[in-house]
Amino acid sequence: TLRKTHEKFRSAPDGSELFPAATSRAALVIIRDPRDVACSAARHFNMSLDASVDLLCRRDPQSPGSPSVLMSRQPQGSWSEHLDSWRRLPTYPVAVYRYEDFLADPHAAFGAALKFAGLEVSENELVHAVESTRFEKLQVRERESGFSERPTGTEVPFFRKGQAGGWRGELSASQVTKIERNCGALMEEFGYLIEGRLTSASPSTANQVKFSGDKLFAAALPPKQDVPLDLSTRFVKDDQVMTSQVGDDLVLVTSEYELMGLDQMGALIWDYLDHPMSFQELVDTLCEQFGIDSTTCIDDTTPMLQLLLNGGALKVIT
Repeated sequence: TLRKTHEKFRSAPDGSELFPAATSRAALVIIRDPRDVACSAARHFNMSLDASVDLLCRRDPQSPGSPSVLMSRQPQGSWSEHLDSWRRLPTYPVAVYRYEDFLADPHAAFGAALKFAGLEVSENELVHAVESTRFEKLQVRERESGFSERPTGTEVPFFRKGQAGGWRGELSASQVTKIERNCGALMEEFGYLIEGRLTSASPSTANQVKFSGDKLFAAALPPKQDVPLDLSTRFVKDDQVMTSQVGDDLVLVTSEYELMGLDQMGALIWDYLDHPMSFQELVDTLCEQFGIDSTTCIDDTTPMLQLLLNGGALKVIT
């Protein structure tokens, strides 16, 4: 039995397995350039490109769901969070394939995926499967017979373009920057070229530390003198920072190619600082959301802000 899902790998609220190892031979994870995903999702869910980019980069988002089928909102995670969960958590074999490789050589990519999954097919069956599912044939089939996963109330076809790199004519520079900043580490690992000056950071030169996910990852910062900080201090993110999810931690790759790991509180603060904000505004926001007093909030957040400032992930607005 083949099972398709858009959910990140996770357990049910009661701790039971949603994707149980006892009944799973393997997982095939198909990824696509997140910049193209943003364009495709905007059309599919009838949302703006800004909203689609935000959904792609946000930690723990849920899919908008679909009124056309019995589909509830599904915990998908950000693009990086979703991919990391499927690479790291299953106890059965997992292989990651790029959508772009299926476009470039569908016969080779599909054949490799079937072989990994342990599904034996003849050469004739493989050729027939590839030929019958070529994109232009799927477009014709949708026009003639419809498609069950196409949202209701929209004229936008499910099989719209099927191209790689179309984002270059659709996304603004700021939208591209936001995606690359949030997904850049895994984008580069899987061969998606970063448009700006970001390049792959080599973790081999940094110290090895353990994060809460109990997985080794290079992330150490040299000690630096604390940046002066008071409640009037205003911050802005360095727009060259890349992020990646490693276990329960968010890892930042700064423009100086230094790595730092943020726990859940640090990741929450990082998410809030998507826009320029003063320390006082951050404290007020956290106090209102979590019902804590300002003194406790200041004491708890100051060390994390100093880490982000010292590491170059945040800049002080003067």
